[in-house]
Amino acid sequence: MKSPNLNFITYDINIISKNTQIPFEYINDIWINFIEKEIEHNYSFNNIIKIQTDINNTMRSILIDWLIGEQNKFFKKTKTLFLTVNLIDRYISNKKILRTNFQLLGVTSLFISCKYQEIYCRHLPDFIFITDDAFTKEQILNMENDILSLLNFELDLPLSIDFYEIICIMYKFSKKEFQYGCFLLEIFLLDINMNKFLQSEIALAVCYIILGMRDKTNLNIENNNFIKYYSNIYQVNFNIWKNIKKIIECSKLIYYYSENKNKINNKYQEIFKVFHI
Repeated sequence: MKSPNLNFITYDINIISKNTQIPFEYINDIWINFIEKEIEHNYSFNNIIKIQTDINNTMRSILIDWLIGEQNKFFKKTKTLFLTVNLIDRYISNKKILRTNFQLLGVTSLFISCKYQEIYCRHLPDFIFITDDAFTKEQILNMENDILSLLNFELDLPLSIDFYEIICIMYKFSKKEFQYGCFLLEIFLLDINMNKFLQSEIALAVCYIILGMRDKTNLNIENNNFIKYYSNIYQVNFNIWKNIKKIIECSKLIYYYSENKNKINNKYQEIFKVFHI
């Protein structure tokens, strides 16, 4: 696949902390590489709906809300959670699973993600413990083998949080904006409809919401001029917004969760504990 000719960002390096480890000179190349990888490894939302007859959207949301709580208590990296959900969704888009094994799929995906993302990986008995001994060591190890074999051991995939971190650099998000965006990304994990979109589109949808909240230009936020305005200010190539209709559609779904958090809070508790909402 031929890489698009994109020159995204210019920076005032003097503003950036000297202690930062961000490889600014490679950001453009990283974005392009991520775009190519996400297209190559995209999976089908329609397959999930077609294949899964014993689990439903609510069960998925409950499982992921539980995983959010466990990830926050026992693990350090947010990416551990995002990879866990990615493994679950890629698995159920390829293979039917019974509801009796759905939590097994969740905890095993967390186990795999922990080994891949975390500096210190907890031992297998810890994962058995968080399920209240619902599953045995052998069941988790067998499920691990099944997941990795089905997905061809492909774990190094760009996630929405990876794209979002680059976008935060592009548009110079404040710490508060960055944290709010992380909340939006994380709460959208609860919605199976996230699988209708590419990971980059989800990250850009969150960016779209934050820029809309930042907006003081009186521009119509559903007009391309809105994005062009901010792209010009921060010298971001407008080409990254090429799927603008899907990005806006995605942003509306994400914004629903942020505006109806009281309704959702009655169902899903853990994510609101994590962000102290």
